[in-house]
Amino acid sequence: MNAELPESTAYRTIQDQNVIAWIEKNIGGTVERCERQSRWRGGWWVDVRRDGGLLKLYVREERKEEFPPWPLEHEAGVLQVLEKHGVPAPHVYGICDDPHAIVMDMLPGDLDFSQATREEELSVLNHFAEVMATMHAIDPQELVELGVKMPESPEEISLGCFKLCEAMYLKGKKRPDPRIEFLRRWIYRNIPRHRKKISVIAVDSGQFMHKDGKVTGLIDFEYGCLGDPLIDMAFIPGRTASANVSDIGPFFKRYAELTGDKLELEVLAFHAVWWSLCTPLIITPNLHTPPSHATYFEYIGWYVATILSAFTVLADMKGLKLDQKRAPRPSTPSRWAQIFDVMAAKIPQPDAEGTYAIREQRNFLELIKRMDADRDIETEYLRGVERLLGHPVGDWKQADEELENFVLSAGPEHDDALISLFYSWSSAQAATLLAGLTQLPDDNRPRFSEILARI
Repeated sequence: MNAELPESTAYRTIQDQNVIAWIEKNIGGTVERCERQSRWRGGWWVDVRRDGGLLKLYVREERKEEFPPWPLEHEAGVLQVLEKHGVPAPHVYGICDDPHAIVMDMLPGDLDFSQATREEELSVLNHFAEVMATMHAIDPQELVELGVKMPESPEEISLGCFKLCEAMYLKGKKRPDPRIEFLRRWIYRNIPRHRKKISVIAVDSGQFMHKDGKVTGLIDFEYGCLGDPLIDMAFIPGRTASANVSDIGPFFKRYAELTGDKLELEVLAFHAVWWSLCTPLIITPNLHTPPSHATYFEYIGWYVATILSAFTVLADMKGLKLDQKRAPRPSTPSRWAQIFDVMAAKIPQPDAEGTYAIREQRNFLELIKRMDADRDIETEYLRGVERLLGHPVGDWKQADEELENFVLSAGPEHDDALISLFYSWSSAQAATLLAGLTQLPDDNRPRFSEILARI
């Protein structure tokens, strides 16, 4: 993994100054505001006074991990292709060297729909469908010229960047993980070999800004590549649900009308599962052998949320009726549990915007407080593993090891039982330890079966 970078106030100030200097030299004008975004990844909002007007920019720093699999310049190139073909996207001005970051337009509008009327939401969703149809119609050779490989086999058309993420998992894996191994095997068994269409795709799709009933720009193309356009369709319900879209159905209906593409439940579910799995795959090295600078709380949340999402999709596709409402668990704090409250009181309260480091510390303490109070959270999982294997297991480590061995040799006839077991484990982890601390799949998120039934 990358060496730990200094995050002192002096270092951050130098970064801020470098951003300002790059912009004034390469874009011109005078920077009037340079505000660092408070999150796990570096970003800046910058206002530039130029030619009598105010130019609003966003500076997006590269990640500090070994993912995504392509350099920052790849995302900049994809955005430039989109802009060239009339797809709303931020204009890219260039790449700053230090910090290594894309300098682009700050898009007007909002990600969230909580303040939008239903009429505005419908207008945006119809425009979003038109935008996605336009993007999927771009000649794939445009990305080939950027160095993206043209997919040829059914696996390449359907799996996007999956194998790159899988390679990171296999390289960094240090302990059994039956959940990931089950999903990996399921994916390779269920590749939709009849799909032939190849398009420019975002993969991490469904992220866009909107204003006045229109999409002002698509964002986040660090995984942009070539593949089945239904890859993009598969992740949109999850993204738009987190943005408080009340009904994503009209988007799917309009997209189908514009493209003539058949939206198949099994294909959408397949893509949703492999993309959900990519997050656990790429964070495995930092989960199994975390460096001191790892954003470990984030990784736990990402792991549980995406594993839960994958098994929710599988259950929906197969028509399994799983209990989605968990009864509150009795809390039994240990003798000295008040230490968590004492330590939390020593951490400053975040300001209005919140500083990422402070929020991470407070969330970390709340997480271990819940872990302390619910030390038997793995008991249900252990009993489930014992019922499946037919013999007792002592702890979660033994359960994971023996269950992984079972998964690696099990046939499809065991899928339903394993999906139910893994769904139960991930939903318990989410509801008991992480609820309110991180973004988790919403029980009210639309299911593919429900969306397609109305098209």
